[in-house]
Amino acid sequence: MVRYKTLKQLNSVEDLELSFYEEISEIPENEGDLATTVSYVKDKRDGKLYIKKELLSTDKAVYQELLRYEEINEKKLPGVPKLLTITDDGNKLYTIEEFINCPTLHSVMESQAVTAEELIAIFREVCI
Repeated sequence: MVRYKTLKQLNSVEDLELSFYEEISEIPENEGDLATTVSYVKDKRDGKLYIKKELLSTDKAVYQELLRYEEINEKKLPGVPKLLTITDDGNKLYTIEEFINCPTLHSVMESQAVTAEELIAIFREVCI
């Protein structure tokens, strides 16, 4: 019920944008994070899968810059999922992002498929 109330607080354009996506399931790796909810969603228009993030406390400017970067430069940032929409209802920030079907950094770390040095290099690259 809380999600319904939150969506009702959005203006009509934002409400319409979020209504294009059907929530499939919450991503288990993110359970326990009280500030962010990450879910798989399906676009009702074309059936493609995306990632929806509900962020309680974040810097909206970071996401706006990511969205603006692709518009201005007409290219995608390497290694960063394409950001489709940003919606803000005053309490939460909602993003719809490209779904990249590959192992998470967490699963790579747990599988021990890479050395500690390689993991550190990956973490550095992600941070940059």
